Amino acid sequence: MAGIEEKAVEIMDKLDKLATQYAPDVMESALAAVQVSAVGNLVMSVAAILFVVVVGYVCLKYWRHSHTDESSYESETICEAITVVYIVLGFIVLAVCIIQISDVWNYVAIFNPKLALAHKILGL
Repeated sequence: MAGIEEKAVEIMDKLDKLATQYAPDVMESALAAVQVSAVGNLVMSVAAILFVVVVGYVCLKYWRHSHTDESSYESETICEAITVVYIVLGFIVLAVCIIQISDVWNYVAIFNPKLALAHKILGL
């Protein structure tokens, strides 16, 4: 039994040395990951909003064209269906993006990654 306890103490000492040696690097990596994740969330939200605006402009352009005298009833119906689908999906995407952009923890992670990392670890 004493051999097992000595082995356990020896393993714990080795783990303690490894933790002491690599802890600063791991902490820096974790902080960098939190910052990159926050910046990625904000950039993707802005890109999605721009995409919705551009597609909305194109959709509006074709919708206007479908309501001219030159368009057929078939193209008018298709354009109206596409416009309704776009409006529904566009509002969903915009709502998600606005929630993501207004999330204060994204900004905390950029300017104070230690606090954001603590928030993630504690699951608050």
